[in-house]
Amino acid sequence: MKNIFIIFCCLLMSIEVAAAEQSPQTYYEIEIKARELTLEGMEKRLECMLAGCSVSEQLAIDERYQEKIMAMHEEYSTTSSQLAAWYTHHALETENYFLTSPQLQMRLDELETSFETLSDKINILLEVRQ
Repeated sequence: MKNIFIIFCCLLMSIEVAAAEQSPQTYYEIEIKARELTLEGMEKRLECMLAGCSVSEQLAIDERYQEKIMAMHEEYSTTSSQLAAWYTHHALETENYFLTSPQLQMRLDELETSFETLSDKINILLEVRQ
């Protein structure tokens, strides 16, 4: 039982260390990189679908890009869960940073538009194939 407590404390400390290294700027840097990788994976999946590949090949692409996103988070010594938890505790500070950064707002809007466009194209192909 004592060992479990020690492991739990070490885990909490590692989360706190990772959280201490975050800032609104790094939060958005990570968020943008994750969205860019997501879009890259969606583009690869769309290309694959247009080429007539199987569902298992499409899922392999999705899995590969999920791994790339996890690896990118690891480069920042965090995970998507830790980043979300950090945001929850720093929402006001992070939103203020966002509101005072027009270039950031434009970039996130561009990424959102690209995501919606690719999602629509993928969904149309899925509907056609059913």
